[in-house]
Amino acid sequence: MFQWIITAALRNRQLILLLALVLAVLGGYLWFTAAVDVFPDLNRPTVPVVVEYPGRAPEEVEQDVTRPLCAALQGAPHVLQVIGASSQGVSAIEVIFDWGTDPLVCQQIVSQRVPSARLPQDAVVNVLPPSAILNDVFILALRSRRDVRDPKDLLALQLQLRLLAEWEIRPRLFVPGVANVFVIGGLVRQYQVLTDPERLALHHITLEDLTQAVAQAFVATGGGPFLEAQSEKTTRITGPIRRPQDLEQIAIPRRDGSLVRLREVADVVIAGPIPRGSAAFHSRTYSPDGSVLVNNSPAVILEVQRQPGANVLELTQRVEGILQGLQEELSRTYPDWELQLESNIFRQATFIETAIHNVQESLRDGLVLVAIVLVLFLANVRTAALTLVALPLSLALFALIFGFRNGSWKLVINTMTLGGLAIAVGELVDDAIVDVENIYRRLKENRQLPQPRPVLDVVRDASQEIRSSIVYATFIVCLVVAPLLLLPGFSGAMFAPMGLAYAASLLASLFISLTVTPALASYLLPEARILGKPGDSPVVRCLKAAVRPLVMAAVRRPRWVLSFVGVLVVLALAVLPFLSGSFLPPFNEDNLVITVTAPLGVNLDEAARIGDRVAQCLLEVPEVQTITRFTGRAEQDEEVAPINLSHVHVRLNPTRQPKKGFWYACLRWVPILDRFAYQRIGRPREEVLADIRERLAYFPGVAINMGGPIAHQIDHILAGTEAAVAILVYGPDSATLRRLGEEILSRLREVPGAVDPRPAQPWEEMDQIRIRVHQQLAGQYGRSAREIAELLETALAGRRLRYIPEGNARTALVVWYTPEARRNLDSLRQTFVDTPAGRVPLEQLADVEYVSGPFSLYLEKQQRRIMVACNIASNDMTGVVEEIKRRLADLPLPAGYSLEYRGQYEERETAGTYIWFLYPLVLLAIVTLLWRCLGSWRAAFLVMTNVPLACVGAILTLLLLHPPTWQELAQHHWSEWLGLWFEKTSLSLAHWIGFITLTGIVSRNGIMMISHYIHLMRYEGESFDEKMILRGTLERLVPMLMTALTTILGLTPLLLGAGEPGREILHPLAVVVASGLLWATLLDQIVTPALFFLFGRKVYATIAPDKNAASLSPVPQESSAATPTASTGKEPAPSPAQTLGIATESTSSASATPSSTPIPDGQAQPVSASPHPASQLPSASPDKPQLSPTASAPSSKSP
Repeated sequence: MFQWIITAALRNRQLILLLALVLAVLGGYLWFTAAVDVFPDLNRPTVPVVVEYPGRAPEEVEQDVTRPLCAALQGAPHVLQVIGASSQGVSAIEVIFDWGTDPLVCQQIVSQRVPSARLPQDAVVNVLPPSAILNDVFILALRSRRDVRDPKDLLALQLQLRLLAEWEIRPRLFVPGVANVFVIGGLVRQYQVLTDPERLALHHITLEDLTQAVAQAFVATGGGPFLEAQSEKTTRITGPIRRPQDLEQIAIPRRDGSLVRLREVADVVIAGPIPRGSAAFHSRTYSPDGSVLVNNSPAVILEVQRQPGANVLELTQRVEGILQGLQEELSRTYPDWELQLESNIFRQATFIETAIHNVQESLRDGLVLVAIVLVLFLANVRTAALTLVALPLSLALFALIFGFRNGSWKLVINTMTLGGLAIAVGELVDDAIVDVENIYRRLKENRQLPQPRPVLDVVRDASQEIRSSIVYATFIVCLVVAPLLLLPGFSGAMFAPMGLAYAASLLASLFISLTVTPALASYLLPEARILGKPGDSPVVRCLKAAVRPLVMAAVRRPRWVLSFVGVLVVLALAVLPFLSGSFLPPFNEDNLVITVTAPLGVNLDEAARIGDRVAQCLLEVPEVQTITRFTGRAEQDEEVAPINLSHVHVRLNPTRQPKKGFWYACLRWVPILDRFAYQRIGRPREEVLADIRERLAYFPGVAINMGGPIAHQIDHILAGTEAAVAILVYGPDSATLRRLGEEILSRLREVPGAVDPRPAQPWEEMDQIRIRVHQQLAGQYGRSAREIAELLETALAGRRLRYIPEGNARTALVVWYTPEARRNLDSLRQTFVDTPAGRVPLEQLADVEYVSGPFSLYLEKQQRRIMVACNIASNDMTGVVEEIKRRLADLPLPAGYSLEYRGQYEERETAGTYIWFLYPLVLLAIVTLLWRCLGSWRAAFLVMTNVPLACVGAILTLLLLHPPTWQELAQHHWSEWLGLWFEKTSLSLAHWIGFITLTGIVSRNGIMMISHYIHLMRYEGESFDEKMILRGTLERLVPMLMTALTTILGLTPLLLGAGEPGREILHPLAVVVASGLLWATLLDQIVTPALFFLFGRKVYATIAPDKNAASLSPVPQESSAATPTASTGKEPAPSPAQTLGIATESTSSASATPSSTPIPDGQAQPVSASPHPASQLPSASPDKPQLSPTASAPSSKSP
C-alpha cells in the first residue's frame, strides 16, 4: 500500500503540491481561529441542586429535603454519585454523572427526577446549570472610593451597591457562554414592617392581624371586559402601594371594631435581611510622602461562571466589553458615590493566555532549534528546507484531524494538546530526515553512473527502500501512548489529549513523508549543485573520528561493556523504589485562594473581621497587589458555606516584566533570544509563598488553607474538598462520627509531612434555641402547632408577603419583629396568639429552651458521613499517605461504620495500576513489531536494550537535578543523606508518562542501527566481524544523532521553562524524555555494537545473503571508506555513497548490480543504482524528472 501511495504521489506530484498548499491554508486558518483553554474538561458532568427551606434546622432539612432528593436522584441514568449537604434552611446536592455524558442531558435528567421527591410546599428548588472545572471566569468587586464611616451612610452604601450589582450589572453580564452570576455582599433592599410584642399588646393587635392587614392592602385583579356602545375595554382593579408612606396608612381592624393605623403599631423602614454573606475589597496605595496606605472598603462581589465547553477567551472579551461601558455609566450616573468596578481580582483568561503563550513559545523555539540542527548537519539549504516543510504541513494536517474529531471543524486546543505537539516537534521531521537524505544520496550516486536512471525512478525507489522501517518505527512510537488513552477518570481526562495529539501529529508526519516529501524532492534535489561534491561535512568528519576508537574498544571488550551497563541498570532499578512519589507538580498561579475558618458559632460580623485582619496582614507582603475577601455564601450558590468561612482571593504581582529600551523591544520578536528581553521583579515565588505562610501562622485558633484556584479545583474534583488527602467516615450516628473524626485528627497531627489537618466540613455542634409547641395545649385553644410555628417564623425570620416593582428591580415587603425583639427571648415569650378563647401569650403554648445541634449534615451513599482533610508538605506524598493508612489501620470502627480515602494519592495509585498493567503489554507489542521489522527475535531484544539505558540516564539526571541543600544535609546525620536525596527526587505522574514516551522514542532510534547491521550482511556481502560493526555504526552515527538532537532540542524550551505557567506538567515529562534520549544515544554508540558483536552471531546465521550483493559495482563500497586500510592505516577518500555521511535503511545500490532476469510485478529485489536495460531508458536527459513505468519495485526485505 505504501509503495502505491509513493508512486501515485510522484505520478501526480503537481496535484499533491497543490493539495499541500490547500492543506497549509486550511490548517493555518484552523490554528488562527482555534479555541483555547487551560486544561481539557477534567470534571465529570455535575449538576448542582439548591433547595431553599427557610427557617429549618439541619436535621429537618436533611429529613424533609435532602434524603428524598438523594433517593430520587440516585437511580437516575448515568448517575455515579449523589452528595447532599444540609445546613440551616438550605439543602445543596451535587449530582455527579459518568464521564462523557452530555451536560444538557444531565440537567434534563435531574430536572425530570426532582418532582418525584415530593418535597414540602415551601421548599424552593433550583436546578442550576452543569458546572465546569475552573467555572469562575471573572470575579468582580463593586465598591465606593469614598471613605464612609457613618452607620447610616454605610447602610445606604451597602443597599445601593447590592441594588446596582443585582439589578443593573448582573443582567448585563449574561452574555452567551455565561452560566450564572453569583452575587455576595452588601444588603438586599427590603421594605420592612417592624414591630414588637409590647407595641402590639398596647394596641390590642396580634402579629397575625398585622400580617393579614398588610397582605390585604395589595389589590391587583381584573373586573372583566367593560362594554361600551361600539367598543370594549379591559378593567383593572388595583390598590397600588409604592412608598413607605402608603404602607403607614394601612388600617388594621381590632376585635372591638375600631381601627388603628399601621404607623401606630409598626415602623416601615428600608433595610436588609439578616445577611448570610459579606464582602470587602483591600488594596494598597501610596501617599505623596511615600507611606503605604491600606484601603479597606465594603464591596459586593460578582462571580461570573461559564457554561461547560464555553471558550474562555471569547467569553472574556465579551464580558470585558460590557464592563467598559458599565464603568463609564456608573461614574456618570452616580457621581456622589464614586463607584469603582474592580475587574483585576481574578481573570481566568490571564492564566490561560500566559500558559498558552509559554507552550506556543516552546513549540516555536523548538521548531527554530530543529531547523538549526538540520542546516548544520545537512549542510545544504535545499535539503534542510525540504525536511522543514514537513513541520508546518504535519501541524496543518493535525489541525484538520482534530477539527474533524470535534465534529465542528473547529480546532479546540489546550496546554495538554500543545504539550503533546511540543514533545513531538523534534520527531515530526524524523521521517522526512531519513527520506530526504536517502533520496539525496541516491540522486548523487545516480549522477555518477555512466547511464543515469530517470530521476523519478530514483526518487521512488529511494523512498520505498526505507519505508518499511519508518512505518514500523512510527507505529511503535504511537503504540506507547496507548496507556495514556486508556487511563480512567481524572488522569485519563488530563493526559489522553496530550497522548492523542502526540500520536496524531506523528501519523500526520508519516503521511506527509509518504506524499509531499517525495513529490517536492523530485523538484528541488535533482538540480542541486552539491550533488557533485563528494565527502562528508566537517561536522560529520569530526564526529566519526571521535566515535571510531570508542566503537572499536567496545567491540574488542564487549563483556566489560555488558558488565558496566548491567551495574548501571541494577543500581537505577534499585534506586527507583526509594524515590518519593507525587501526583502532579505544583502550578504557578498569579492568584491565591486562602480559606480562613473561624471558630464555629461566631456571627458573620466577627468572621468577616477575622478575614479582614488576615487580608490586612497579607497586604504587608510587597508582592501582593489586591485582596478580596468574602465570607459566608451567596444566594443560590451550590456550595453550603458556613458563615464562619472566609475566602480571601490574593492577586500577586507578575514575576517578570519587559526590559526598557528599543533593542530589548526588538529582541522580544526574536525566537529563543526573546527570554533575555525580560527581567525578573520581586522575590522568587517560593519565597513569597513562604513569607505568606509565615504570616498566616500568627492567627491561633483559626484554620487556614492556602492554594491556587486551579490546585483547589483539582483537589476538589479528586477529594471532594480543597485538600490533597481526604478521609471519609460513613455511619448512621452523628455523635459517633464526630468522635471518630476527632480521633483521626489527633492521629493525623502525629504524622510527619501531613500538614493542615482539619475537618473538611463543620461537624461540631452549635448552640440552638428550640421552641417546642405543645400539641395538646394548642389544640385546646383551637390552634394547630403549624399555625403557631408560622407565627414564630414571621416574628423571627420575617414573612415575605410580596415584591414591589421599582423600575427594573423588585423590592421585597417583609413583616418582622424589630432586631431588639428578635434578640430578647422574654419578648418572644410575651408574643400573643389569637385563639377563640382570646389572646394567649406564647409561653403558655410552647417552651423556649437552649439546646445544641449539628451545624450541617452530609449525606452520601444514603449514609451520613464526615470528612477529615490534610495537605502534604513533603515531596514523598506516597510515603506520607502510606504512613497515614498505617496509623489508622487499628482505628476502632463500630459495626455499620466504614473508612474511605480520596485525593491525589488514590488517583495516582489508580493511574499507576493501569500503567503497570498496560506497560508490559505495550512492551510485548513493541517486541513483536520489531520482530516483524527485523525478522529476528534476538535482534528485536537487542533493540530493546536501549530502553533500560534510557531509563538509567533519566533516573540519574533526576537525581542530579534535585540534590539536597547543605542546610538540609546539616540537619541530618550522614547516614540519612542518601535517603534525603531520594526523598528530594519526587516522581510525579508526568515523570512516569515521560518514561512511557521514552520507550517508544529510543526503540524507534534503536531500529536504525540493528537494521543496518542486518542490511549490510544481507545485501552488501559483509561478514559478521568488527569491520562490519564499525562500518554500520559509523554510517548510522549521523542520522541517529540528528533524530536525537532534533527531539532533544525541540524539548529544550520546555526544559528551560520549569515552573512557568502552562509548562508545569510538561517540564518533568520533557526532562525524562530529553535526558533519557541523550544518555541512550551516547551509550548506544558503544553498547549496541558491543552487544550485537556478543549476541548477534545467531542473527547472522539466520540471514540469507543476497547473491546480487556479490556482483562488482562501478561505485566503490562504503566499507572501504569506513575503516582504515591495512597498508597505510589512513582513511581513504570517501565514496560517493558517503556524500553527507548519513546512511539510510539501504545502501545496496552502491554495491549491487541488477540481475539480468526481468523482475515480475510485485517481486521483491534490492534497489539498484546501476543503469536500466536500454529498453527502459528514457530518451530525455537523465536529470529530467520522469517516472519509468517498468522500473523495479524496491526490496520488501530491506528493513
